[in-house]
Amino acid sequence: MTEDKKIIKSDAVTEREGAIHNDLPPQNSEPEAVPKSKRMPKQVQRCPYCMKTVSEGYGIKICDKCAQKKKFAEYKSALHQLPLGTVLKGKYLVGRVLGEGGFGITYIGCDMTLDMRVAIKEYYPVGLSSRQSAMSLNVMSFTSAQDSFEKGKERFLNEARVMARLAKQNEIVSVMDYFEENNSAYIVMEYIDGTTLKSYAEQRGGRIPSKELFAMLEPMFGALQTVHDAGLIHRDISPDNLMIENGKLRLIDFGCARDVSENSETQTITLKHGYAPLEQYQRKGQGPWTDVYAFAASIYYCLTGQLPDRAVDRISEDNLIPPRKLHADISEQQEKAILLALGVKPTDRFQSMTEFHMSLYEGLTIKRYCTSCHKQIGDTAAYCRWCGKPVNEWVAKTANDKKPKLKLFGKKKQTEEAEIKPEDIPAFEEKVEKADIPEETIEESELSDTILDEAKVEETEPAEETEAEPESTEEVNSAERSEPESTETAENAEETAEESTETTEESEEDVCTAKNADTDSVEE
Repeated sequence: MTEDKKIIKSDAVTEREGAIHNDLPPQNSEPEAVPKSKRMPKQVQRCPYCMKTVSEGYGIKICDKCAQKKKFAEYKSALHQLPLGTVLKGKYLVGRVLGEGGFGITYIGCDMTLDMRVAIKEYYPVGLSSRQSAMSLNVMSFTSAQDSFEKGKERFLNEARVMARLAKQNEIVSVMDYFEENNSAYIVMEYIDGTTLKSYAEQRGGRIPSKELFAMLEPMFGALQTVHDAGLIHRDISPDNLMIENGKLRLIDFGCARDVSENSETQTITLKHGYAPLEQYQRKGQGPWTDVYAFAASIYYCLTGQLPDRAVDRISEDNLIPPRKLHADISEQQEKAILLALGVKPTDRFQSMTEFHMSLYEGLTIKRYCTSCHKQIGDTAAYCRWCGKPVNEWVAKTANDKKPKLKLFGKKKQTEEAEIKPEDIPAFEEKVEKADIPEETIEESELSDTILDEAKVEETEPAEETEAEPESTEEVNSAERSEPESTETAENAEETAEESTETTEESEEDVCTAKNADTDSVEE
């Protein structure tokens, strides 16, 4: 029996050695536990750089097209980034890094269930967390910044919820999914295959003609206004985050977005100098006007090829060069609109994308009104000249507004209908009666007034002049329409009429005698 046991033992050893040599798992050995995030689905082989299907198989494999590019041949994931081939939520395959900012990392990915490319945004705040991907995929927050890290992650997910509730805008990237994993949060968005507006401007020689640029940008005004109406601001608009896909502009990267009503700022802020307004440096007072500044700075860059000066450098002395002096092919009104949108102080700018669009495209002059006294103020006034209060908020109105929402106090009339009080009813009815008088009756009343005035003048003149004959039939008609002053004037008028008839009869007799005289001379 002992010899049989030894033989069996030797057979098991040889079987295991053969399995190791052939690189196959032994039949009686248990497979090692592989983390779910590192487990690759079967029959999937995609390129980690473009996420296109390479061939049937297991794992990831670079395609021939990406292999010819030097940047992909030398590509290597950093230690704080997810490795190539990581699978999230059991269906999202992670590829190379598309971009990295102060709040997170964006990867190219693939939804293996829907078989389509996606963009995956991972919450990774710089300065609050770290990760060693060779040891673990979990994001570790610093002990001193634990509260800030958790609050930031909640805001990150809330951003995805707000974007998902927004009505679908073709100009804004849509959110497909969001979830928590690896002690972090992820937002899955549609992947845009195109080029950035900055790269497109460089391809065009550093400038984009205004006619072409404004045609691409116009739909973006309405899309951003929709985002602002939903209570969200982007805070990171720049030519790098504006993608051109099939000739249309798309806005990406809402990683810096947050709620408008939120006043505190605890996360690390990353700024793009030249595009960031003054309030982003101060961490307060942000709103839709923040995106107005960044959007206007992007337009300025595409028109001139130059980046605007930093907002903090323009406080003491503003040396911003107008676009037309840099040979931008725009009108004077368009230049004025861009410069007004680039105001240093938030109160010096348009307060909404709608106001910016009306001034830039429709050429309408925006008038500012103080919200305290409702009177018009200057374009860049920091204090109201009427009430003296600081202009923290103001209301805009154009000259061509059909339904203005603001009362113009101190003007000829108010644009809004005021409530009628009981004591004002008589005055109101009097205005209505005057307004309802037709044009003909007004003329007759004016005529009667002039006749009465003439009658008063005649009373002051001597009586001999009042008995004078009327010079024309028009005066007679006017006298007949007017009420006679006395019966004597009427009798005089009748006598003069009889005398005129007698004179006409005498003239007829003279004419007949003259004719008879002529005939007599002819007979002789």
